[in-house]
Amino acid sequence: MLEVEQKLDDIRDGLKRDALPLDMEHFVPSAAELESLDQMRFVKQLQSVGIGGSRLEYAKRDFYRASTQRSRWVRDSLLFDDEVGRFEQLLIEEWQPRFAQMCDGLTDGCDAAALRNSGQKLYGWVETDARFPIRSQIARFLTVGSYQILADDLRVGWHRDFESLHAVVEEEPADV
Repeated sequence: MLEVEQKLDDIRDGLKRDALPLDMEHFVPSAAELESLDQMRFVKQLQSVGIGGSRLEYAKRDFYRASTQRSRWVRDSLLFDDEVGRFEQLLIEEWQPRFAQMCDGLTDGCDAAALRNSGQKLYGWVETDARFPIRSQIARFLTVGSYQILADDLRVGWHRDFESLHAVVEEEPADV
């Protein structure tokens, strides 16, 4: 009986006006879908600080889940005016002092290992501690995946020099 009441409470909470459905939380993207992300800037950013293996696969999975979830919310008209923009601004503002603190701890002539280690620590915060709400929803995949989205746009980064390391230089068309 207690299980039925708990399930009813969960359903009731999901129907509240401020609730957003989380239907991507346990979705498992195919290997091909994850592999298609390999050339994205957020992947290159993570690799630049030595994130690889399972952690990189988790990051790609979270990116995929968050991107798909956010797209569904937009498609189903479930978001209020610039709600995603405000959520992203919150993520950026939580990242900024941590990034500045990381940079303060690095000297100009520090070696590549120090840059990697400090970037790994900063990204470790995202993996384990960064959990921020969008409306009433707090989900690991949504926060971590949204950080990947921001990293892909070079709005946040893990390496001290992430902007210059990962900026895409657009080539001028050749005169014919």
